[in-house]
Amino acid sequence: MNSHYARLNRIAGQPRRLEAAQFAYHQGDDVEAIYLLRWGSVRLARLSLDGHETTLAHFGEGVCFGEAEVLLGLESRECFAQATCDVVIAPILLRNLGPDDIAELNRLAVNRLYRAQLCMAEMIGQHPSKRVASLLRYLSSHGATIRLSHDEIGMTTDCPKEVVSQTLRQLAKVGAVAVERGAIKVLDRRLLEA
Repeated sequence: MNSHYARLNRIAGQPRRLEAAQFAYHQGDDVEAIYLLRWGSVRLARLSLDGHETTLAHFGEGVCFGEAEVLLGLESRECFAQATCDVVIAPILLRNLGPDDIAELNRLAVNRLYRAQLCMAEMIGQHPSKRVASLLRYLSSHGATIRLSHDEIGMTTDCPKEVVSQTLRQLAKVGAVAVERGAIKVLDRRLLEA
């Protein structure tokens, strides 16, 4: 955790535990806080008018989420944040954020956007198994443990669940990852690149 996240950790409110599939916030909720993800993983998604869900991002422990609407000056959430496993989050109320915090969150958000764009550009046109490996490599930059189901990886990479399962077995066989119940541990990011 870098020094700024350490400061955010100090000004964060009482930690809250969410079970898998519970929401940190819903689309349309008032923007009152950002969240520090202390443990677990959260997916950020948007629900269209016709009821279709689109996953926009996954966040792992040690990072903040929910800052986009704050940085854009929006009053309500444009997406929802849902736990993908049991998680611990700590709210950081907007009134506790100073100008330096907002500037740092802006820098971190731009960095996150840039990394996501690189990941997406890398995945376009790739074989499905390579899309899975690229996503794991991107997510492991936020922490070595990824807490996503095979279905969630499949939705994000536009791959059938069978392809995700087969790819994870192959990656485990070569020592790139270890697949455990509810978690994928990245053991060697270089093997994911290969």
